[in-house]
Amino acid sequence: MAAKRVTFRYRTQRSAKLFLGDGTQLECGVCDLSTKGAGLEIPNLKNLPAEFSIAIRGTGQKTRCRLAWRDNTKIGVEFL
Repeated sequence: MAAKRVTFRYRTQRSAKLFLGDGTQLECGVCDLSTKGAGLEIPNLKNLPAEFSIAIRGTGQKTRCRLAWRDNTKIGVEFL
């Protein structure tokens, strides 16, 4: 996965909130971050749509993103 990245991701320990299209909001952790995307730790991956919005604490903005990859408790997102 790292070979496909265009920008450097740095490690972080921020929290974030995901906003799904049906009104559901999920808390998650941000484990790495770049200007193009992020790696997130999230306990419930079952019903994540292909696109949703994310608000990372400390940034003051909500950003649209798409699911790039998923693992057991982690996902990668690309900012749109």
